[in-house]
Amino acid sequence: MSDKAKKWILWGSIFILLLSIGGIVYSTIIPYSDTVDIFQITSIMVVIASVLNMIFLLANKFQSRKGFRKVIWIMTCFLPVVILLLFAYDFKWITINSDLLYSLLLSGILILIPVATMYLFVLDDTKTIMGISIILFYTILSLVLKRFNLGDAESLLNIGLLLISCGMYFFGLKCFFSIKKNRFLKAVSIIACLLIYFGCFIMMYSSFTYTNTILIIYSISIFLLTLIVLISLPVSGYIQWSTQHKSLLRKILIPWIFFLLLISIRFVFPDLNSLFFREVRGGFQEFRMNDYPVINKNGLEP
Repeated sequence: MSDKAKKWILWGSIFILLLSIGGIVYSTIIPYSDTVDIFQITSIMVVIASVLNMIFLLANKFQSRKGFRKVIWIMTCFLPVVILLLFAYDFKWITINSDLLYSLLLSGILILIPVATMYLFVLDDTKTIMGISIILFYTILSLVLKRFNLGDAESLLNIGLLLISCGMYFFGLKCFFSIKKNRFLKAVSIIACLLIYFGCFIMMYSSFTYTNTILIIYSISIFLLTLIVLISLPVSGYIQWSTQHKSLLRKILIPWIFFLLLISIRFVFPDLNSLFFREVRGGFQEFRMNDYPVINKNGLEP
């Protein structure tokens, strides 16, 4: 990566980060609506993407230093320990009486997630598939726990989705700067990783038990990209691809197939969708039966 590209990414990310933070603050001030909700969610996704861009630049700069890699590896090993502590707390195996300690536990998870995904998807190519497989297994387990209302499954599921989103965003950046002489793979990898990134946040903020505009747009996008790749892959010279390029495509396909299956089950087999997602009941019905003062007419007291 050239120094000029690094500067563009760094200053562009800082500028977009400040704009997005301003958008989040603004969305909390104005009256709530569905449009404001979408704007707020989009701003949060852009903030996270901007931070991940700067972390990627940091990893790219110090990845050859053994001390840096060792520190990142140690922090990565701490992540499953912290997640297990959260599991134990949710299932009442341990008790955390201090709110400060619990806040530190959650903060540690939020800090360790980008660090661990940076190690698995940027610094160590040999562990990428293993990392994807473990994260997807954890996410599926969280979906099952959520289906049966075991523990605080919503938070556990969100951790898995954050791991997938951060990991695939890092992987998309890596593909963009490492793939040479294969425009087809570069374009597919970037679009696929971005769609997976957005899909994780859609799952966090939307329910797969009812239809909304965002879910429909996302589903059409993921089906269209899948169709385009299936049609164009045979004529893209796949047989002549290098081993590295084929390996990159396989790493993208694992989470891609996972999200494609979730979307397919949601629309093609809605009955199977209930295996993972309970039906979301409607909100509280407001009948506008408010108290009002009784009018005093003809001297009659209320």
